Amino acid sequence: MIHHVSLGTNDVARSRKFYDAVLGVLGLGLLKASQDSADYGVSTVLFSLETPVNGKPDSNRSGPWRLT
Repeated sequence: MIHHVSLGTNDVARSRKFYDAVLGVLGLGLLKASQDSADYGVSTVLFSLETPVNGKPDSNRSGPWRLT
């Protein structure tokens, strides 16, 4: 069973503009946000955006991401 999905991003604020709209249509709202992450869900986190903890730009080889 999958608990939640996390995607990496270099710019959480910019990514939120897209995901706030798309996830809102699916019934998911923003539960918690910071400079480094944004967590979406209904009552628990189902989807999150994260910046890489290794300090490098996000890519398909970066990560791991922050655990929230």
